Amino acid sequence: MKLSLIVLFTSAYLSAATQTSYSVLTQKYQEFKNLNQKNKIHLILNQEKFYPGDTVFFKAYFVNANLIGIKGKNQLEINLFDSEGMTILNQRTNVTDGIGKNQLIIPDTLKDGLYLITAHPSWLKNADKDLVFSRQISVVSGNKIIAEEKDKLLISVEGGHFLKDIDNSVSIVSNKAGTNVEIINDAGQIISEIRLDNEGIGSFIIKPEAGKEYFARMTNTVKQFTLPKVENDGIGLQLIKPENNTEEYLIRLKSYEGSSLTNELIQVILSNHSKAQFISECSVGTKEHTDIKLPQATLYEGLNTISILDKKGTCLAYRSFYYERKKSVTASIQIENKYFTREKVAAHISLSDSIGNPIKGEFNIRVINSNIVQSEKRNSLSDALSIIPYLKEDTYFNRLDSGWQAKLDSKLIQLGEPPQWDEILSAKNNKKSLSNPATSIKVGKAYYKDSKKPANDLDIIFYLQKNKSIQQTRIENGRVTLFTPEFEGEDDLFFISETYHYVNGAKHGEEFSNLIIEWEGEKASNFPSRFEWRKTTQPDEYAAFSKNKQIIQNSFQDFSPESIKPSQNDFEEEVAKADISIDVQKYDPFPTMTELIKEVIPSLYHRKIGKKNIVRANLSTRMSPKSTGDPVYIIDGIATKNTTFFLSLKPIEILKVKIINDENKLLPLGLFGKNGIVLVQTKAGNQSEPDRLITPIKGLNRSLDFNLIDYSLSKNANKPFFRSTLYWNSSIKTDSNGKGNIDFFCTDDIGSMMIEVQGITDGGKPFSVVKQFEIVPSKLKN
Repeated sequence: MKLSLIVLFTSAYLSAATQTSYSVLTQKYQEFKNLNQKNKIHLILNQEKFYPGDTVFFKAYFVNANLIGIKGKNQLEINLFDSEGMTILNQRTNVTDGIGKNQLIIPDTLKDGLYLITAHPSWLKNADKDLVFSRQISVVSGNKIIAEEKDKLLISVEGGHFLKDIDNSVSIVSNKAGTNVEIINDAGQIISEIRLDNEGIGSFIIKPEAGKEYFARMTNTVKQFTLPKVENDGIGLQLIKPENNTEEYLIRLKSYEGSSLTNELIQVILSNHSKAQFISECSVGTKEHTDIKLPQATLYEGLNTISILDKKGTCLAYRSFYYERKKSVTASIQIENKYFTREKVAAHISLSDSIGNPIKGEFNIRVINSNIVQSEKRNSLSDALSIIPYLKEDTYFNRLDSGWQAKLDSKLIQLGEPPQWDEILSAKNNKKSLSNPATSIKVGKAYYKDSKKPANDLDIIFYLQKNKSIQQTRIENGRVTLFTPEFEGEDDLFFISETYHYVNGAKHGEEFSNLIIEWEGEKASNFPSRFEWRKTTQPDEYAAFSKNKQIIQNSFQDFSPESIKPSQNDFEEEVAKADISIDVQKYDPFPTMTELIKEVIPSLYHRKIGKKNIVRANLSTRMSPKSTGDPVYIIDGIATKNTTFFLSLKPIEILKVKIINDENKLLPLGLFGKNGIVLVQTKAGNQSEPDRLITPIKGLNRSLDFNLIDYSLSKNANKPFFRSTLYWNSSIKTDSNGKGNIDFFCTDDIGSMMIEVQGITDGGKPFSVVKQFEIVPSKLKN
């Protein structure tokens, strides 16, 4: 076939229609990407291996497609899952302008195994996996642990379609490195054999026949993996990369005699995560293939995608690949090569552009004992943010391998996804609603206690006991949503529900106490998948290090969350001032609360109907019709509707009783204030309702600082100090000269240490740098 090429951006004879096509296509792509940016979440951990009881310190990034921090305050939900998908830990943390820090404390009872840390926006419960970060960690107390995977063989065709009668470039990715793979047809004949490299990657060329099936099989196995179905029509796509950075790339388009695309115009588009460049328009002819030259100057730094569209906008073929220019950011660490135990280390970090000009940026830094925490296979921050989010699974790229880009391209053929051209070119290009409020959303199922039927058409008000926060909402079809404000630690949730009816157009309500709310689980419901692991017979170095109590005193066990003491401010200081205040201690002691109410608190009255005690607050004419029951009692700061408990209090133990009955203060409180509010302060200050049903609710996890030890101030110079993470700082900013400085003390560990810096410049360019240094015994100092 022949493809008559018209290169739009260089031709002087473009028709108005073609120019319009170019303008409309690129504009629609830009609009779609602006409205549907893929935000990214990434956590950097101080280690990837831990002992039961350790603390996992982490830094959180929440950035847009251009790697600029999401502005404002947002909340991320952090989970720790076991290999069965069960939640071990769940907490929320703040990120401000795209950056946050916090920690997970691994339970000291946690069993050995592989675990998964995930992070997603707190409002996202059934998550699009594009917005979910996940990272496996090991928890070890004995022997080494390794992941155990079933045989995997992923097969993909370059261009996305397996076409008859043309040479198709096929990529294979497997978890069985170094294995031989046979390609066989449906008659059982071996037509090709490939050996996978040390990362389980291979490729081959095949010209399939129409109506045939093809399979791949690892040698010495009987299990077969099916190649894609042979298609009878389409366009093949192959990208041919040059050997150096001055030559042009070639986009090779292939078809066959008799294709329905003969004489049809197709469009060739180069795009990245935010922009599209209309490269050319071609018509199908009669030659076997045509090569389109792609100058390197037109390529974007990072991931690029080539798309082939027909005149209707249907994607006929696509191909993602990685292009890297000269490094635009250089990070360096100035540090000595050798230090003595307990010697102070001063490290200097510098950022500059390709010509040496200083750059401002923000970074985290960790220093780990390389002997104890073996160097993990971790992608650079640049790859983790710029490449991994566009793949369907996590994978590791070893940049020290000269062939790493070719292997990445094989992965991109396997795992990359084409642009959403049907949506991009559609008139219904609407913005996806992805807001991240500074509150956490809890969704619950509400049902009647006796019948178990879903509740419906009920007003409900929630009150956070410690934070004095009130929110009124509705229960509809058995569902209720609660927006909790920002607070640290845990709080106790109190709620009042009410059903209502209308009489002569006036709304009348009645409290409904027979209600149960079951909050949905804290974890997102569609991840993670179950994964397998096994213990080996080889002892784990880090587990052995952690077990030795004499040399682990300051590793992590000293770090634990401080108890969060909630504000003890009185309700009236937070919400509404009391209208009536009675100093109970000024009166002669009354034996019961009922007598105290009768004699001293005229704003309340008590009566008994059968065996039920009734207490009512004296309210204004405007409020009285709204009143449907007993007031809310706030006893030593804790709200309740338990009149029996209120009446059981002993007046001799009460300091003050206060009442809020002003309509201007009560009306804004909705259900919470409609019957009045009674405040009780006891001498003990901790009167607790017996058998009170407590509904705990989690707030933000409080961030702890990494414990830095100044050995020059140590009271016991003979006490040994050992730790696996010598230093951790989640956020350091460079100055106007592109400099950042840190200092820390060496421990009593000796051997190789690794200092690692990872960060992002103010312009959204990620950078990473690693340097080794040695710690030697201080006795060698002299």
